[in-house]
Amino acid sequence: MTRYVVVIITGIVAVFAITQMGSFAPDKYSAEVGYYEGDQQRWHIGQPKSREECTAEAINMYNRLNRESPRRAFSWACLLTRDGRYISRHR
Repeated sequence: MTRYVVVIITGIVAVFAITQMGSFAPDKYSAEVGYYEGDQQRWHIGQPKSREECTAEAINMYNRLNRESPRRAFSWACLLTRDGRYISRHR
């Protein structure tokens, strides 16, 4: 009986470990910058990076676009993604 309990518990732990592997990876954020191109709103979405790198990229692009043409950029944020899916938006 004890042997079966150990096998079942080992199986449950293994399944849990496999399904939760991605949860232990560091969070990745993609820079999101909203800007105007003529009358059209456009969105730049960057590659996944650390939150600090994402924030720097988003702010730099936002400021660069507004230096070139005041009020061209209207929004910046960092998108938290996991497994290629959007989770939340951060500033």
